[in-house]
Amino acid sequence: CAGGDARRLARHARVPVRPEQGKIQDLAVHRGTQRDLHPLPETITPPGDRQRDAVIGKNIKLTGSIDSPDAVILHGQVTGDIICKTLEIGIDGKLVGNVTAETVIVGGNLKGDVKTTRLKLESSAFVNGEMTYQIIEVEEGAQLEGSFVQQQGVKKLPTSAKTAGSAEDGA
Repeated sequence: CAGGDARRLARHARVPVRPEQGKIQDLAVHRGTQRDLHPLPETITPPGDRQRDAVIGKNIKLTGSIDSPDAVILHGQVTGDIICKTLEIGIDGKLVGNVTAETVIVGGNLKGDVKTTRLKLESSAFVNGEMTYQIIEVEEGAQLEGSFVQQQGVKKLPTSAKTAGSAEDGA
């Protein structure tokens, strides 16, 4: 049949070279009568730090506190306090609760008190509460209600109740 060659699909034959090291080698790709060799990476890259972040999706509504030694990325809605290393509230994100984090980036809505070293309010941000920070960046268009208190000195904030002992003072 004339279309026989056209029906042949590319085939990949992958075999482990050294399974203990997670290496994979691509033997060959067959395209018609031509034979191309497409090598794969030498090693499989270990998961990056971003894979440990807690991501709360746009359609998620969560009630309760979050305590994470890593970053929390909020695109949905959370009612509760958050203690983490970095909090990023996306443009669709909404938080009603208090925050303790080294870095807080707000692009959505935040109603509650914040204790942070670095605070960034993007142009789409709406914040209401007491913001305690060392360094602040506010983009034009951000809406602010409440009080803003700049802390002097280098006081390390707890990034997790597990490492801070008890970070629930007054909660």
